[in-house]
Amino acid sequence: MTKKYSPSSKKKLAAFICSAGAAAFFLIMPNGLLAEECKTPTPEKIEINIHATCSEIPGLPADTKKTSDFSHKLHTEKYLMGKSGFHSTPYTDDFTCVACHNGATSQEEITGADRCDRLTAAVSGQGGGENYKKQMHSMCVDCHKNMKKAGETTGPTKCTDCHKK
Repeated sequence: MTKKYSPSSKKKLAAFICSAGAAAFFLIMPNGLLAEECKTPTPEKIEINIHATCSEIPGLPADTKKTSDFSHKLHTEKYLMGKSGFHSTPYTDDFTCVACHNGATSQEEITGADRCDRLTAAVSGQGGGENYKKQMHSMCVDCHKNMKKAGETTGPTKCTDCHKK
């Protein structure tokens, strides 16, 4: 025999389940996620083209190569997790952004500053515009190659995989 519940009992049960689920969600979230990462949503994909967006960076050589459809969100939330040992810049899983945003200490620092001012400072801190290509390849390609050597699933390691014509 199946017991029948009144509509008000069903609503109370649904409200309880939703409340319990929400409470569990907030209890298991990593520290800082609510405070930092929810302020500005991480874009799914981005185009990396510093030459077009911030050509005034001192020493930046003329270049037309860009990286389209970079999976920004997947890198921050999945690909970089537990992979600091393969990367040229040490980072923690609590703040993977610093792997690519050199010297950053918070998401607010990345999103709150003028883009070109922030990039100029980051590029200057890594040897200047003359070394930009080397910096990017060290950051991206070297990490991918190190992962590949270790038998890990990785991203592209060939020029045309990132720089599509």
